[in-house]
Amino acid sequence: MADLTSQPVTDITGATATTPASGLRGSIGVTGIVFLVVAAAAPLTAVGGALPVMFAIGNGPGIPAAYLLVAAVLLLFSVGYAAMSRHVVDAGAFYSYVTAGLGRVTGAGAAGLAPLTYSAIQAGVYGLAGVTAGGLVTKYGGPDLPW
Repeated sequence: MADLTSQPVTDITGATATTPASGLRGSIGVTGIVFLVVAAAAPLTAVGGALPVMFAIGNGPGIPAAYLLVAAVLLLFSVGYAAMSRHVVDAGAFYSYVTAGLGRVTGAGAAGLAPLTYSAIQAGVYGLAGVTAGGLVTKYGGPDLPW
């Protein structure tokens, strides 16, 4: 069994220090688990919500091919991400990885770009929901409102 009294830690500058180990306390609770599950399911919800519309207005075989292409890109990304996780132990999620690989300015740019891209995805999902709901309302006799 490993010695749990101290553990070596390497930060993004390459400096190594020994820090005392802090054992798990087991205090995540039900609320924390619920938030973890919701955060993990959010991307799946966005993809699953767009899937019926993609099949309805898509070209058929292109949709599964697009999913396979995206899965291949995510697989390549995850291999690199997992390899770097052994070397980058700083907090800050993706910012830490970009800073370690490409520098502080690029890391700050990536940190600023992330909320903008997430907001753009959210706006796209809302637009898709609006167009879909508009078509449904019109189909059942409601007003034809522009979206």
